[in-house]
Amino acid sequence: LRRYLNVRALDDAGYAWLKTVADEAAQTRHILPDIINVMLEELAHHRYELPAFSTLDRIAMRAREHVHHQHFTALSRQLTPATKLLIDGLLKTATGERFSTWQMLKREPKRPTNKETRSYLQHIRRLQALVEQLPKPDIPVPKLRQYRLQARAMDAAEMAELKPQKRCALAVIYIRSQYAQTLDDAADLFIRLLQKMENAAVQKLLDYQQERIARTDMLVGQLRDVL
Repeated sequence: LRRYLNVRALDDAGYAWLKTVADEAAQTRHILPDIINVMLEELAHHRYELPAFSTLDRIAMRAREHVHHQHFTALSRQLTPATKLLIDGLLKTATGERFSTWQMLKREPKRPTNKETRSYLQHIRRLQALVEQLPKPDIPVPKLRQYRLQARAMDAAEMAELKPQKRCALAVIYIRSQYAQTLDDAADLFIRLLQKMENAAVQKLLDYQQERIARTDMLVGQLRDVL
């Protein structure tokens, strides 16, 4: 059958090659079916006999976990002990506070009032002070996006239960991405604030013009009576 179909059995060398394919696919893909689809395409392209699905699923899962471990370890090694303590401190709730600093990092801008603008600028400065102490992750964009969503979905208690390397890496990725998002939000807040000022100015101009028209009509009426 193999000779007739021009396929070959997946031997030890083939399994080693397939694991390399899975590792490369896991660099930019997070969902297991996506990694398995890449493996299937490569197997068909190189005329290999397809192994059992459980084998493909196991190799894909191992590749994904291996890539995650590489990213988390590399990023965690760039942190100083003081920075790691700072990250752990974000997950604790200070005395008298209702929420932890980690929860406050997820803040989003509200209505563009003067008070809210000043408060949000202070929030940006706090994030900036944190970002200046953190390394820049060298991770593919699809993975960064997935890690950011994963960190955002967790509360402080869930983050604290993670392994130290994963906890620190996810915190670094989320804080940096959140800082970039706050800059975009600040620009949007500034634009909305200017639009609000412009709308108020236009309304005051219309009120002034109406007042001038009424005053002009009154003066014309008085001049007519005098004549």
